[in-house]
Amino acid sequence: MTLQGTIAAGHTATADAAAAMLEAGGNAFDAVVAAGFASAVCEPGFTSLAGGGFLLARTADGRDRLIDFFVDTPGRGRPDGAPEPVFEEVSVRFAAADQAFHCGPGSVAVPGTLAGYLHIHHTLGRLPLAAVVAPAAQLATGGVAVSDNQAHDFALLAPILERTEASRAIFFPDGQLLGAGDVLHNADLGTFLLALGDAPTATFYTGDLAHRFVDQLAAGGGLMTLEDLAAYRVIERVPLRFGYRGRTVLTNPPPTFGGALLGVALRRLDRHGTLPPAGTPELACLLATVMADVDADRRAGHPEVTAALRGDLGDDPNARPVVTRGTTHVTVADGEGNVAAMTTSNGECSGDVIVGTGI
Repeated sequence: MTLQGTIAAGHTATADAAAAMLEAGGNAFDAVVAAGFASAVCEPGFTSLAGGGFLLARTADGRDRLIDFFVDTPGRGRPDGAPEPVFEEVSVRFAAADQAFHCGPGSVAVPGTLAGYLHIHHTLGRLPLAAVVAPAAQLATGGVAVSDNQAHDFALLAPILERTEASRAIFFPDGQLLGAGDVLHNADLGTFLLALGDAPTATFYTGDLAHRFVDQLAAGGGLMTLEDLAAYRVIERVPLRFGYRGRTVLTNPPPTFGGALLGVALRRLDRHGTLPPAGTPELACLLATVMADVDADRRAGHPEVTAALRGDLGDDPNARPVVTRGTTHVTVADGEGNVAAMTTSNGECSGDVIVGTGI
């Protein structure tokens, strides 16, 4: 039996979509894109095709690249005197505290996820796009059981998910919020994915759907413009690289700051010398302390952390800091030596659904 690859994902159906690509002769990048499309169906509390993300890639021939398809700031070409954006404040009840979020049309950024998936597929994949989107389209049309994690997230996001009629149709199909074990259907998303597989240019970045998307948001007080969508570009960056205990670590470079903070944390762990054994409470406490200290130092402007956010961890002197974060992750390593690690996010979502797409 030939080892085809290793997959880690946030939902069984996401992992299954990736596995189907490897079994069909695809590589890690076909698999991670298929997983991404599937996660938009089965992990909609965490990610969607209108969110943003990052892919860290190591190809079988030893090339490293970071593909940045995070969201962009909207508002290009808005005329002077245009109406102020509309935000709707909702309260999300976490275990420790209630937190106010501002959602609705004014909160919608320029999407990057769909453009990112298409870029990864075009530059690194080898299977037809129709095959790559097929598992996600089947999940959307046939339905997928809501996992415990997604049910918990839906409950947190309920005040946002019930904002619009289109969102309620997906998440409150019978007037009740979907819970663990209930089946989520998104036929419009299934139809969109099948059309995309046949025509990769059939996106919401140009054409009739772009006009409908912008008009929909503008009617509710959004900032998005046709110029925003047409101008969106996926960016390829050199990964941030640093050493740790005889290994080379590759991660997301500035302008994000997660990778830089990881570098500082590992540097500080190195100063501890011999670490407690793996799996012990002592190691868990040490890791928690180091991570908390690094984050506190970031907020306080500690010189070591500030330098790292400028890219001063090894090889990127031109980097600049901007905050981002992700909420679901897929990693695929295939038998050829390709490795793909991808994080995508919706933020807390807006409660808006792009008309006719289920996105």
